[in-house]
Amino acid sequence: MDPADDLPQRASAPAARVHFQLFADAAPGHIRWRLLSGNRREIGRSVASYADADECRVHINLMLAQLPLMTTRVVRASSSSWSWEMLLGTQLTVISGRRFDRQIRCAQALALFRELAPEAVIHPAVMPALARRGGGERVALLPARAGAVRLGRALR
Repeated sequence: MDPADDLPQRASAPAARVHFQLFADAAPGHIRWRLLSGNRREIGRSVASYADADECRVHINLMLAQLPLMTTRVVRASSSSWSWEMLLGTQLTVISGRRFDRQIRCAQALALFRELAPEAVIHPAVMPALARRGGGERVALLPARAGAVRLGRALR
């Protein structure tokens, strides 16, 4: 009998649930991405928007390949909050998904992004803006095809 058999087993590794979500901004033809944790909290997001889902996926992979080259900084977002930024050269590329009340929490969230992003999968569907923000009518998500963003039909 292997001694490892007696150790508690985790159902799944936390990084396995982390994923990149593509979402459509309110303006047509603007697809962005964000990295979501296993509990669906936003860890970070793209600064740029892309013409279609395929271009967005390409840029996620480029960002991941260039992750070790990126410089990072924790900045004051307001008099009482902090955010983080990642730059490739002088170009702002990735930003924190939210503001933090403490500088140390912000730095920890940045480290978490750098740790989890390389292991994350890219979700195949594009989330419509209304469904993501919780406003308006709920819609079913449909997989994006050939770069087209499609809104689903209303759920009942």
